[in-house]
Amino acid sequence: MPYAGDPVIALLFALAFASQVDVDCAPVLGKWTGTGHQPGFGTWDIDWRLDRCGASDHPIGTVRYPTLDCGGTLHWVGMENDVFVVEERVFGGTCAPRGLVRLRVAEDGQLDWSWYWSDGSLGATSVLTRATGD
Repeated sequence: MPYAGDPVIALLFALAFASQVDVDCAPVLGKWTGTGHQPGFGTWDIDWRLDRCGASDHPIGTVRYPTLDCGGTLHWVGMENDVFVVEERVFGGTCAPRGLVRLRVAEDGQLDWSWYWSDGSLGATSVLTRATGD
């Protein structure tokens, strides 16, 4: 259980109440791939699939990090202006069990992907490209 001062938990609560409006999910839906970059750790493959967004008690998609032998589910958190915020819950391999991911649609249609630790610090970045055939 996170401690009361956890900034990620505070953000989750704030976004949960702000995310009750309709959101245009079309730019982020589908299959996405990329290479994650983490200072001091190196790189790894990213496979994401976002099926929907918006408040839900169920996962909105899946995540796989094949080179790290782990994967899990994606859960809607909300919007911060033009940024989609998703929590990932991951198991297996050498992955952190939870992280907060911010997705921004770039002008070229790719996704700027930023992963944050539970203390709110930036942990990894990537640019995701829509997978072919999707």
